[in-house]
Amino acid sequence: MVVLSGRSNFWRGWQFADTTGATVYATAGDFVRKLRGKWHTFWNADDSPLRILEVITPGGLEELFRLMGSPDAPPNLLDDVEGSFGCAVDESQTAALIERHGLRS
Repeated sequence: MVVLSGRSNFWRGWQFADTTGATVYATAGDFVRKLRGKWHTFWNADDSPLRILEVITPGGLEELFRLMGSPDAPPNLLDDVEGSFGCAVDESQTAALIERHGLRS
């Protein structure tokens, strides 16, 4: 993933083989590598717009992101993310990150 503009935080549990995870801060021009099969997440680190370029292989997961931003998204979209898109949502890890970083939707 390349940050085109803005500032993003990434959490990845595989940073330098650290099983406790690491938060990485990225700004415009930074590249962040996310490994398939390793839990990770990212969020906008401030109130200014964030633009990223992400290449996902194999393809298919980009449809999840399209649906998440759509008013037509099913209300239980994340409930079936593993079956439909081959990845999982870790609600306990996500809740801990939301609290630790004071995130809001």
